[in-house]
Amino acid sequence: MRTMESPEPEMAVHQLEVGDNVKVITADGRKLRFKVLAIDDEQVTGEVIKPGPLATDERFSVPIADIRLVSRAEIDGIKTAGAAVAGGVLLAAAAFAIFFLTWSMY
Repeated sequence: MRTMESPEPEMAVHQLEVGDNVKVITADGRKLRFKVLAIDDEQVTGEVIKPGPLATDERFSVPIADIRLVSRAEIDGIKTAGAAVAGGVLLAAAAFAIFFLTWSMY
């Protein structure tokens, strides 16, 4: 995953899209991590990202004027595809090893 940071928050906010996962630092120093639900000229509305069984649907809005730094996480397609291929190769190797060891016992 690659992170795109921008010290010019107003410009960066307008490049965000609904569904983006972002990290924001506000003027008062709060660090927020959320999924963008809506963007308008004055604020960004998001949903807190909390993985796992204790996840909540906590929604809130941040005024664009209060944002000092915004970063957007982007998925690197090449790394993701490479990981998928490597996983497939490992799975095939494990299946072959199990098959070979099972038949060599007879």
